[in-house]
Amino acid sequence: MKRRLVSICVLLVGVLTFCLMECDSGVSAFAPKVISYPLIGKVIGIDPGHGGYDGGCEGEKGTIEKNVNLEISLLVKAELEDRGATVVMSRESDMALIDPKSTKGYKKRQELNHRLILLGESHVEAMISIHMNASTDRTARGARVFFKEGETEGQKLAQQIAQKLIEHDTQYAKGACIGDYYMLNACPASVLVECGFLTNPVEEVLLTDKEVQKELSVAICDGIEEYFAQNVVMNP
Repeated sequence: MKRRLVSICVLLVGVLTFCLMECDSGVSAFAPKVISYPLIGKVIGIDPGHGGYDGGCEGEKGTIEKNVNLEISLLVKAELEDRGATVVMSRESDMALIDPKSTKGYKKRQELNHRLILLGESHVEAMISIHMNASTDRTARGARVFFKEGETEGQKLAQQIAQKLIEHDTQYAKGACIGDYYMLNACPASVLVECGFLTNPVEEVLLTDKEVQKELSVAICDGIEEYFAQNVVMNP
């Protein structure tokens, strides 16, 4: 009985010492840790560029842009949903949002208008359009992120995503820059990500690699998460 009382006393002394140490540091020993999940409840639009009749650019090995756009976009969607976001896709299969045979006039602009309406009606808080780049210079490579001139939120989102892509590819990825793309009108925080150049033979192979696609999708999501995390701090 005496030995049991001694053990209980030792335990109580230990608990009391721990509590006093925590109080000295200004933190309650029993206060719950606050963990931030900046993407929970956020509505984010993902636009896989091209689709259906519109294949986009093509690599020398026959890689069609619209397919790679969709593959990476679906990975971004899954990653964002794992982090608590609600994702609205402009397309989830190889399709266009118009019938090219019955649509008169500038088909591409009308198709993009349908995408903007879909995303607008979903009240997306950020929009990321996923594309592959092309150039007559076969040595051009690396990701690029574009935002609309004058859109502060778009610029901030683009900078965060570009930084994560640079960390993924320190040699070739570039910083955020102004772009004149119609999809950047989806919402104030809209960006267009050119994940790489299909016209570069080396990069074409990389962009179709499943592991590289996963890495790109995680980098894009990390940038989106950082954008919302900073906005929470700045706008509590």
